[in-house]
Amino acid sequence: MTWTSEVFGLRLEGDALGLGLAARDAASSGRPTVLRAVTRAELDANWPAGAVRLAEEHAEPGAAPRTIDEHPTAGWRLDAPGWGVARVAVDGTLVEGARDGAEAWRWQRFLVGRVLPFAAVASGLEVMHAAAVVVGGRALALTGTTGAGKSSVGAALAARGHALLTDDVLALELAGERVVAHPGPPVLALRDPETAILGAAAVAALGRRTGAGGGKTYVETPPAPGPCPLGRLVVLRRDPAASGLAVHELPADPRLLLGSLFVPEAQPAGRAARHLSLLAVLARDVPCSEAVVGSGCTAADVAEALA
Repeated sequence: MTWTSEVFGLRLEGDALGLGLAARDAASSGRPTVLRAVTRAELDANWPAGAVRLAEEHAEPGAAPRTIDEHPTAGWRLDAPGWGVARVAVDGTLVEGARDGAEAWRWQRFLVGRVLPFAAVASGLEVMHAAAVVVGGRALALTGTTGAGKSSVGAALAARGHALLTDDVLALELAGERVVAHPGPPVLALRDPETAILGAAAVAALGRRTGAGGGKTYVETPPAPGPCPLGRLVVLRRDPAASGLAVHELPADPRLLLGSLFVPEAQPAGRAARHLSLLAVLARDVPCSEAVVGSGCTAADVAEALA
């Protein structure tokens, strides 16, 4: 029987690729994407000449750079030495991946944090750099700069009984006149300081600890029930000069929303138009708040205020 699952609005089938995703019913409503395990040599041999380099990042001293290349018919090639290498087809219907000796946790994070979001965008969905939980049948999305506390506040909300929808990447789809939020992998990646703040008991209550690496602890949480309407967007901002917590409404600002969009390197046909349509509905129908987190304010404090 063919392995199938669903994540980021994609109906996955084929090779599980070590994603750590539970098998799901093949009759899902996600957009079809076939996963195929290959070798780096096969990817190299089949990648055509004439590709354009979109990005090159020297993230680790002494290591080869992480690169993103684009070809008009072959799609995108994402190469992160020590993490893995993959190709995403132009329309997102095929992902070929080579673990290439990467540690399991690195390979999994490469797939769910970079490769599958590319496939979602190629398939016509939009992705934001955000965590989200389900509150009252709607998605409460948490965005902000790196270190703002998206994962820790999401974890604190999950500890209060709200289902985790996604940890770091939120896939959105405009369905008629509403914005639908799709579940990501049921895994929390908590930075060591966040784990320390939440405490061992709270982390254990969230789910099964699956590993650690790169300064993070990975916790498998119960899967979200499925897609749901986006109900509110919260921008988290840390201000060490402030004390306590201040939450206030924000006026609709397309620049704020654009700044939260993920995978800017991928610009398939129609993405700009989707941006405009999605932003128009978000600005019109989805309330937006800013939570200014001052010194002495914990993730649990923020979760209590937002819930």
